[in-house]
Amino acid sequence: MPVNDNNKPRIPHTISGESRLHSFLLWFTHKENIVVCVIAAIVFGLHLLMISKPAVYVFDEDFYVPAAKSFLTGGGLLNAQHAPLGKLIIAAGISIFGDNAVGWRIFSIIFGVASIFIFYLFVVQLCRKEATDDKVISGDRTIPPKNRSWFSLTVFVPVFATFLFAFENLSFVMAHFAMLDVFYVTFMLLGFLFYLRGNYWWCGVAMGVSVLCKIIAVMGILALLIHWALTRRNDIARELRQLLNTLRGKRDLVHYRALRDMTRFLIASAVVWFALLPLLEYPAARQFLNPLSRTIYMLRYHLGVTTTADASPLSSQPWSWVLHPTNIIYWPASLTYVSGHFILLLNSANPLYYASISWNIWVFIIPVMLSLLYEVLKSRAADQSVAAFSLSWFFGVYLLLIPLAIVTDRLMFTTYFYPAIPVVCLGIAWTAWKMWSVMKQDKTRKTIFLSILTLYIIGSLVVFYLMSPFGGRFLFGQH
Repeated sequence: MPVNDNNKPRIPHTISGESRLHSFLLWFTHKENIVVCVIAAIVFGLHLLMISKPAVYVFDEDFYVPAAKSFLTGGGLLNAQHAPLGKLIIAAGISIFGDNAVGWRIFSIIFGVASIFIFYLFVVQLCRKEATDDKVISGDRTIPPKNRSWFSLTVFVPVFATFLFAFENLSFVMAHFAMLDVFYVTFMLLGFLFYLRGNYWWCGVAMGVSVLCKIIAVMGILALLIHWALTRRNDIARELRQLLNTLRGKRDLVHYRALRDMTRFLIASAVVWFALLPLLEYPAARQFLNPLSRTIYMLRYHLGVTTTADASPLSSQPWSWVLHPTNIIYWPASLTYVSGHFILLLNSANPLYYASISWNIWVFIIPVMLSLLYEVLKSRAADQSVAAFSLSWFFGVYLLLIPLAIVTDRLMFTTYFYPAIPVVCLGIAWTAWKMWSVMKQDKTRKTIFLSILTLYIIGSLVVFYLMSPFGGRFLFGQH
């Protein structure tokens, strides 16, 4: 072994498998991590209790499950307007567990639970960056110690946000059935995590895979581009000026770090999409299809689904989702046409799947986003703050849908808000922590805050029960 000048063994700069195992096991010794594991286990158990109820196709499973089966039989590229990976994952469940409700839905449930863990890790990473950023701004360049008290930024916000996301009704329902959304949202969250860690190659890979599950995942890519442009605008402007000077023949020592990072991200996303698209579609199509032609077809198809040409009684405008509660009854429901109107018929004897944003989350969407906007406008720590990333995320995956709906007349549904649910949960948790930072200074205010927080947590569980298939029948009674 090499030695230094003092004849002491030099410590190698590699991490052994034993060290990795030790770090992995150590993760489970922290109380906040254990709480998240318990939350995920409860959600997983609730899914399994209802996985075969009903044992028939629900809502868009009627399209996606047959399309998934075609990958196993080479029966042609069904549901060709959608990317293939989500359908392939459903097909994997069918091949392992059979052509039944368990086979159709098991991987959706697994991905839904995985999204809970990935979201938690993402929020931890984001909060640690904000804590570090606050120290730098205050003039303290040291890395802040890991404060693991329950009401510290890096514990309270991740755990509370994860709790809200895990027990949010729309997220639960979207992760329960064999549809594509849970797959792209899970990979999108993974891409966000890589982005925060500065690994732009893997971020691009994850986001490319997300788009391979459902093409609307490009909204997640737009969210990252918005955050990159917002938080690194000074670096981008300087590098562009330097690049222009270089093209003019001026020789300067240039480090194009900001442009390089985003170039890596975009290249990785594009390569993953165009390289894997024909490979993933081959089992169903039995031929290699032109990925560029397929991309153009999918984009044209989705932009062509308009309220004029494809009217649906279940559709709604994206701005209505935050202004008043809107919902879709997944099952059991049937539509009948009476006197020029569609009437929804329910049978409350069966578990009711109510695809709607949880009321305890919905009521805070606008106030929380305004609070985050205020924080960004006044904050000097915008480049790493929770507020800046949250607003970029919300703008990319939701607010851009509003001009898209206006310009293209695109048919929209409440379920399109699903990828924005995690960021609203994050915003609620972060705003609550900011309030705690003020209220904890006074004993009376502290007691009031803790009482309200306790009531909100209990209320969130009650709302989840009432809106979930376990308690949904009590909302509607017999129809």
